[in-house]
Amino acid sequence: MKGGLIYTLGLSFLIGICVFIIPTPILAQPATPAATSGNNTPGGNAGTETGLVKCGVSRDCTICDIFILIRDIFTFALGLLASLAVLSMVIGGIYILVSAGNSGLVTQGYSIITNAVVGLLLVMASFLLFSFLLVSLGFQEANFSAVLTFQPGRLFEVKCDNASTFNSTGPNGGGQATTGGGSGNVGALSVSCIDATNIPDEVSAILRTISLYEGVGTRRGYFTIQGYTYVPENTTQHPARIVDQSDAYGRYQMLSTTWPRWAAAAGVPKNSNGTFNISPQYQDAAVAGFLQRTNIATCDSFAANARRNAGTFNDACQWTSIPGCKTQANSTTSRYPDAAAVCKQFLQDEQTGACKQ
Repeated sequence: MKGGLIYTLGLSFLIGICVFIIPTPILAQPATPAATSGNNTPGGNAGTETGLVKCGVSRDCTICDIFILIRDIFTFALGLLASLAVLSMVIGGIYILVSAGNSGLVTQGYSIITNAVVGLLLVMASFLLFSFLLVSLGFQEANFSAVLTFQPGRLFEVKCDNASTFNSTGPNGGGQATTGGGSGNVGALSVSCIDATNIPDEVSAILRTISLYEGVGTRRGYFTIQGYTYVPENTTQHPARIVDQSDAYGRYQMLSTTWPRWAAAAGVPKNSNGTFNISPQYQDAAVAGFLQRTNIATCDSFAANARRNAGTFNDACQWTSIPGCKTQANSTTSRYPDAAAVCKQFLQDEQTGACKQ
């Protein structure tokens, strides 16, 4: 019956994931470094990969995408098997209700319900094993509670991070960029430095201030989608992937509608499919250009500009996380309520400390 089917499928999932885990050391070989010149498929559009395979158009595929594919299949399977389990329990309950004293029907009803519950538990066990595998290999933060509580969109948050064993762009997340992109030192408040030598020190300090309040202050921030999903470092096109009604991306969490204007104004080169190259050094250049064009070139002017005026936002409030822009404080604004002071702390790094060029 249905309960036996759930039990069998659950056991198959558990065995399958164990078999998958065993050969993983064989895969633990560094991948060949990928180019970062923006060789996207001609004619591809950001965010068009809506099938099972989430790569090949806006970015190159990596070994990490195998885990994304398995994650998506598992997530689909969870919904399917959960539905079958509920159906089996209903059928088991009907057997018991219509048994009319027939002990055979009662036993069969309880058996169906038991098998459904056990099968669903086996499926969850396989999901936890897969989640543990992702954590062990560096593809996911330890977030087992998301699996147990079925948090929407948070089952197996595969984060193709480049510090992992399956790095496609070189060791330690160094990437291929030679100018800009924060690939160097880390300064105050554990926020990565801006390496571009053509950006004024105070503007660099503002850039780091923005990334701190946006919650993407490390180098990985350049490859972060809203909601803390990560993409490979060879990504050169805005992913335009909507999370919580926003497609913000990168160290400065730029929208797909904002990025082209800023990139064009900064002279950012285009990929072969006509989109602007959103590699780290170009993210720095585009936002730095916007700040300078709007006369937000000092820490004091940045903090003064971060204000609401009669229900509208000033230019600095492109980032609502900045103190003065957000209506409701978050943990970062509560800890660092003075944006000017934070910016000046970063400025010291730029002039005399860890971030001096």
